[in-house]
This record gives sequence, C-alpha cells and structure tokens, in this order.
Amino acid sequence: MPAGPIRPYVIAGLGAYGIKTATEGPGGVSKSDIRFGINGGGGVTMNLGAFSAYVEGRVDNVYTDAGVIDASKVQVVPVTFGIVF
Repeated sequence: MPAGPIRPYVIAGLGAYGIKTATEGPGGVSKSDIRFGINGGGGVTMNLGAFSAYVEGRVDNVYTDAGVIDASKVQVVPVTFGIVF
C-alpha cells in the first residue's frame, strides 16, 4: 500500500477453533470439537512520530455442519486497537 503517515492494509487467514457446547439442566451434556475456519478484514496503521498506532477489524467464519458461513452458529467480528513503540 502507499507510504505515508496513514497506511491501509488487508488481512486474511485460516484457523482452528475450539468449540464447546453445553446443555443446561439435569443430565447436562457438554461436547468439545475442533473446527476449521477462515477470516479476513482490514486495518489502518498511523505513524505518530516515535511510535505508531493501528486499528483493524476482521470477520471469522467457522466451518460448521451447516456450511461455510452460518451467522446463526459461529461468527466472530473482533476489532483490535494497538500501539507499537
């Protein structure tokens, strides 16, 4: 991306997600499983002199029995802020 004090970027990746489900009540059952997923997003880095700051957001979609993208099952949208010095 272009050089300067503000630089946008894109990110993408693959991951393994530990999923644990549990039922409540008498005789409750819990089940753990590892599922694979994909993620993608973007961010902005800002040069602030002796240090820099960034903000990024992405969408993680986990492959479930319902398919690749099933928003009613597992979908995470983390937003991260940071300072690098």
